[in-house]
Amino acid sequence: MPRRKSHSLTEPDATPSPAPTPRRPEPILPGPGSDGPRPAGAAGWGAPRDGSGTADESATGTGTITGVVVAADTGQPVRYAYLRVTSGELRGWRAAVTEANGRYRLEELPPGRYTVTASKTGFVSVTFGQRRVLEPGTPLEVGEGETLDEIDLALPRGSVITGQVVDEVGEPLAGVGVRAMRHEYRQGERRLAAVGANTSDDRGQYRVYGLAPGTYYVSAVARFIDGGGQARGRFGRASQVEQDMGYAPSYYPGITSAAQAMPLTVGLAQEMTGVSFGVQLVPTVRVAGLVLSPEGAPATRSAVSFVPDGGARGFGGGLDAQTQSDGTFTVRNVPPGRYLAVARSGGRRRENPLFAVQSITVAGSELSGLTMMLSAGATISGSVVFESNTLPPDDALSRVRISTRPLQTLPFGTNGSIGVGANGIFRLTTVPMGAHLFQVDAPDPWLLKTIYVDGRDMTDAPLELTPRVEIENVSVVLTDQVSELSGLVSDGTGRPVSELTVLVFSTDPELWRSQSRQVAVGRPDQNGHYQVRGLPAGEYYVVGVDGIEQGSWFDPAVLGRLNRNADRLRIREGEILTHDLRVDLPS
Repeated sequence: MPRRKSHSLTEPDATPSPAPTPRRPEPILPGPGSDGPRPAGAAGWGAPRDGSGTADESATGTGTITGVVVAADTGQPVRYAYLRVTSGELRGWRAAVTEANGRYRLEELPPGRYTVTASKTGFVSVTFGQRRVLEPGTPLEVGEGETLDEIDLALPRGSVITGQVVDEVGEPLAGVGVRAMRHEYRQGERRLAAVGANTSDDRGQYRVYGLAPGTYYVSAVARFIDGGGQARGRFGRASQVEQDMGYAPSYYPGITSAAQAMPLTVGLAQEMTGVSFGVQLVPTVRVAGLVLSPEGAPATRSAVSFVPDGGARGFGGGLDAQTQSDGTFTVRNVPPGRYLAVARSGGRRRENPLFAVQSITVAGSELSGLTMMLSAGATISGSVVFESNTLPPDDALSRVRISTRPLQTLPFGTNGSIGVGANGIFRLTTVPMGAHLFQVDAPDPWLLKTIYVDGRDMTDAPLELTPRVEIENVSVVLTDQVSELSGLVSDGTGRPVSELTVLVFSTDPELWRSQSRQVAVGRPDQNGHYQVRGLPAGEYYVVGVDGIEQGSWFDPAVLGRLNRNADRLRIREGEILTHDLRVDLPS
């Protein structure tokens, strides 16, 4: 296989182009994971951390991937870089660490398509085949007994943003949490997400490092909030106004509105200095209330949190409180605004937690008399059946997991997933209120076919849950009749093209939503072959896209632009279909 040369790290295009213009690969871009690149060594990221799974040593084969990891700026080998390889053939992932000469070797791989990612503190994580920030990488097809040599990765050094945080009179603030944020797609929505963080020192200085090139917004949140009956600054400096005060979350260049924050464009391995700004002291109020159990008794030792409208936690040290023995609580230093008031009994590990959610508006005066009634979540029970021409293996049911996914992010998390009993029965308890979609994880080759609730097809429809409701007679049907769409992507001369993304999505716009089963991505491998498995039967668009951002394919606005130049085809249940894509590239 020819050596893959280094890429230059570039920013993603603002709008993906359905008529791709792939370039020859150069060093490689940031980013393991479904949400895009993560800077190693910043905000807790770095080798060998991974929360998405566990190492898999069970599946073995005779395939091998080898290569060298080098620093993109010097070409020198990077020692102790962490290599991770993932594949549908593995239940988790495999890992290796580079030697002093930068070499790594991943062995005993079963046949399949693999994604290789490298990371090291102080560098930006890289997935083989990436060319731009937030793009997915190129999968590698490994056959039985095959060795892929020279799968080399060039790690760019992370960029840095530094500055100082000061208070309302220009004095340095220590212990302030500073975050570098950028727009990323999360659950199909483009939103600001923290990708690097640090805390200011005794001089108010901060340094956020390990950043990929791109556009950032810098925010500061004071972890101490002083108040107590009259306007106070840091260290309790009193004013003449009888008003609680607190430090509001602020954004560079010193404003409290995220919409008006100034963007900062950071280049490759650049250190941007002088990003200094102040946090603003704003009037705050106290919010007092009462939490009751479902029976109407005072709920002791319940946690209460206020989440600002939009879901971003973290004014000061956190808008949190715990109920007293009489069920009362007081949350201090709350800035004016709209919030979700959230109460939860016990900890996250409690077997049967109770919770309450209520919208509140905080104005300029103290708010009291807020009453929150705890309630149990919903219960969902049913059975799992296999629809196939062959008998499933004995352990098939034990490897099936059932869960629900809320359509809106919940401030208290989800109920997790539950296994299925040997008799095929499952029971989900304490499912939070709101609209949810079912999620089913099953062992290969089984995939979800249909979910019936009281005879109604709810496979792709949201289920509206209310407190204490019990939903029974849920039937989950799994099938091994799995569709497969594959083909070759080539240019006008017939040359295979791997430097783009193949996007397959339903022709029905109602199915263009986060984590839709009818939206799938097939990144071509090193030979230009793409493959998408498990699409439900239906009509689909197929298009090759250059420069598409990770996760943006669930955005209806993006799909609405891409369908204009897409091919159209029909996929039937269990059908094995070939569809080649010819891309006209500029000369």
